[in-house]
Amino acid sequence: MASRWTLQHSLVISLVLWLGLHKVHTNQDVIEMNCVPTIRHKFDVCPTGYCCVRDEFLATYVYCKKIGAQDDNCTTRDTESSCPCGAGLYCKANIVGTFPSVYGKCEVSPNVTSTPSVVG
Repeated sequence: MASRWTLQHSLVISLVLWLGLHKVHTNQDVIEMNCVPTIRHKFDVCPTGYCCVRDEFLATYVYCKKIGAQDDNCTTRDTESSCPCGAGLYCKANIVGTFPSVYGKCEVSPNVTSTPSVVG
């Protein structure tokens, strides 16, 4: 019984990791580079318009990800697993209130009158 549960558990974990990596590669432009995703160094190695991030499912996997464009998913706090929104954009939380969400979408800043563009 224990080995059957272990096999099922392994298959579920493998599927979740595969789906996570598949989502990263199909929804966002990524560049395979050896970079440092810390807040302080996330822009050091990656080309203009990209930042270094750590994969949310596989912590040892780091890569350069495109900076957020309008309607892209984002986080309201700077993290090692996400890039900020591009110039003229901000991350609007999905849920606001007493306990606002840290997840949101890149939207045009209220004080910007022109069309936003991604840095780079």
